[in-house]
This record gives sequence, structure tokens and C-alpha cells, in this order.
Amino acid sequence: MNNVLSLIFLLSQNTLKNDLMYNIAFYIIEHINEMEEKSIKQLAEECFTSTSSIIKFYQLIGFNSYSEFKRQLLSNFEARNLQLYEKHQYLTEEELMDKIDMFSIHKINREDFMNRMNCIVNYILEKKRIYVYGAVFPINLIQSFCEDMSVMEIPVHGMQISRGKNQIIEREGVHIIISLSGRYMQTRYDEYQTLCQMNKPTILFSKEKEYIGNVSLNIPLPETKSSDYDDLILLIILDIIKLKCFISLKK
Repeated sequence: MNNVLSLIFLLSQNTLKNDLMYNIAFYIIEHINEMEEKSIKQLAEECFTSTSSIIKFYQLIGFNSYSEFKRQLLSNFEARNLQLYEKHQYLTEEELMDKIDMFSIHKINREDFMNRMNCIVNYILEKKRIYVYGAVFPINLIQSFCEDMSVMEIPVHGMQISRGKNQIIEREGVHIIISLSGRYMQTRYDEYQTLCQMNKPTILFSKEKEYIGNVSLNIPLPETKSSDYDDLILLIILDIIKLKCFISLKK
């Protein structure tokens, strides 16, 4: 969806430097539920910047006034909330697992897989914040996941991995590493180990079996009938996590 909520996430995820626009987007993602009462002056103060920078930010994503920007943001947020409820009212874990099996060469062990999914959800519900590390394409794949989780008051931040040296900052939350082929662990092993040793829950999504390291939880991705299906399986797994979180938070 090309709306203001989507644009904020895109702005946050598609930058390799933590510039001013990134910091404002990062703050809004963290505090979407507080935006209704927040004035432009308050937002500027809490982002440690000026009101003119906030004006540049909302103009960058196509708005002429702060009131219109905020109105559209809250409207998109409410619409996403309704869509999330309608989608998960009838969706089942078995249906999603069937889709994974359809794209996999071998059927996965459902009991083991669901136990791992439950562990991820427990981490998420405890920490209430997620950081996802990956190259450009995997990070773009998590867009819908980020928006839906924000509706459940669990901010998700995409941390794009560049070809150069990446600054790894220890932050409170669940840290998910996506490396479908395992290339990141093989070519940037020291950086990967830094992530694993942060004393925070770290979860790996990969088909790699040798360079796993000391992650808190490994989610081994199945071999597929075509590499084109790897991305689909990742999206389905994210849907399972969303569904489990949604059901848990409804209780």
C-alpha cells in the first residue's frame, strides 16, 4: 500500500546512514500510537531536532502541512488495524504450513517448526521490539510485516546490511538475521558473531547449516523446488509469526 505508513517504513529501511530523516522515521515507528496527541513542536523536541526539520520530513513524503500528515498517518494506521483483524479472523496456522510444504522439496517437521515459532513469539511478546538485519531485498520483503506489527504496538526496524563495514549497536529487543543463502555469515563472520554475542535474543533465518554460530534460535529454511520460492516461504513464516502474535495479544 502506497500510504504514509508505508512511506515512513520505506524511508527508514532504505538508507545506509542514520541521518536526520532516518532518525525522525525511526522515532515515529516507535511512537505511532502517541502521534495523535503530539504537536510538531513536541515531535521536534523528542527527535532532538527543529520544527523546520519535521517540516522537511513530511514534505519529503508528499505532505504540505503537519496536520494533514498526522491525519493521514492515523487514518492509515486505523485502516491497517481493521485489515489485520479481518485477515486473521479466518487464517489458520495449518493453512500456512500447507503452503510451506507446497513449495518445499521435503515436508518439514511441523511439531519442531511450530515449537521454534512459539519461541520466537515468546521473545517478541517479552521484548516488544524487533530489529531485522538483511540485504536490500530481504529487508524490502518485511514491509507488510513491519506495518502489521506496528498495529500490534510492536515496532519493527529494518537494518539494511551494506557491503562495507556495518555498525552493530546493541539495542533492547529481538534481533532477527535473514541470510537465505548463508552468504552473510560466511563473508562477514566477525560482524555476524557480534550480533550473536549481544546478550539479546538473536534469531537466524537461513538455509545455511554450517556457519550458524551462537544464535539464540535457528530457523532452518527448507530446500525448495525453485529458488524463486525461498522468498515466498520467508513471507509465509512472517505471516505465521504475525498470526501467533495476534492470537496471543487478543487473549
